[in-house]
Amino acid sequence: MNKNKIIKKAIEISQNAGDHAKNNFCEDGYKYESKSQTQDVTKIDKECEDIILSELKEISDEFKIISEEDINSHNQEIKENEYYWIVDPLDGTTNFRSGIKNFANQIALVQNNNVILACIYLPFENKVLHAIENEGSYCNNSKLNINHVHTTGNSLMNLESYLDEYDFKNLEKIRKEFKYVYSINSAVTSFAHFALGKTHLVYSCCDQPWDVAAGILIAKEAGATVSTPDNQAVDLFNPKVIASSSKDLHEKVIELLKK
Repeated sequence: MNKNKIIKKAIEISQNAGDHAKNNFCEDGYKYESKSQTQDVTKIDKECEDIILSELKEISDEFKIISEEDINSHNQEIKENEYYWIVDPLDGTTNFRSGIKNFANQIALVQNNNVILACIYLPFENKVLHAIENEGSYCNNSKLNINHVHTTGNSLMNLESYLDEYDFKNLEKIRKEFKYVYSINSAVTSFAHFALGKTHLVYSCCDQPWDVAAGILIAKEAGATVSTPDNQAVDLFNPKVIASSSKDLHEKVIELLKK
């Protein structure tokens, strides 16, 4: 497998879909449907998905694809395949349909349930982040290195959550320790901003693999410490994730959550 060739094609596909969303962006808002109490979808989500899925199949029609808008793909049996894609064609739909520019897409290739290459595209920032396992993370082909911050008092935390009871309890345990806590309603964008050094910790309580698959690899390859809130390896299909800019900061947050 030529990973460099595949990531180059994945980036091209990601940009094609992201530019489609950007070209159809409307600051006055966009018509949408509600998939659930916490999830919206627009026509553009589906069009971006069509772009990505059709072009990924050109890389290999043997690789299965899990994509947010394709309900038929939401099947954990896909984990039995050696290779499969995880796709979010437009993460931050609520922002997009509200005329807010914080949205992104992500494409990740998984081998034996481990992400081996991934990319994220931020259309309005004109930034493509990508990573190949054990080869580092890059933004527009410039190598990324996490800005290591070691204490909570100097840290900016990004929270992405539907704020259920579990999340509220954990947030209450750690929020007072951080100087700033904010949310931009797009887990994919949050991981990108973290890898770019704009924030120092991401606490993602989103519950789907397409929210975090690419971000986890890009964060790790940029030098971050990544685990679940109870300091275990992340399960892509049950992805509560903390990504920290330093081991010291990570250990501090894990200890706070144990209380």
